[in-house]
Amino acid sequence: METEYTTVETLGDGVAYAQMIDAIHPGSINIFKVNLNTKYPDDCQRNVKLVEDSLKKLQLSQPVSYEKIGKGKFHDNIVFLQWLYGYVTRYGLESLQFYSPFDRRLQILERQNKRHN
Repeated sequence: METEYTTVETLGDGVAYAQMIDAIHPGSINIFKVNLNTKYPDDCQRNVKLVEDSLKKLQLSQPVSYEKIGKGKFHDNIVFLQWLYGYVTRYGLESLQFYSPFDRRLQILERQNKRHN
C-alpha cells in the first residue's frame, strides 16, 4: 500500500499531488474520487483534473499543462513539483505534521470499496 515514486514522471498519476492539496487545504479536493490504482492514461488525467479544479477553487493558478502532467511529461511534472514544494514550504508545513498519507489512502480505499459493494 505504500507508494514509491522512482521518477518524476510517475507523479503524473496525480495521487501525490492530490494528497498534498488534501493535507494543506482539507476539503478543497474531493480526495475520495482520486483513483489510487491508475492503470490507464485516462485515470491519471482524471486525477490531475481533480488537482487542477481544486487549485482553481483555491484561486491558485499555475502556468503548466495539466494534460502533460497527466501524461507523465518530465518537464511539466518537475515544474509543478517545484512550485508545489515551494507552496508547501511557505504555507503548509504545519499541516503536514498531522497528515498521514498512508492512513488517508486507506480511508480512500475503504470509502471507494463501500461505494462499489
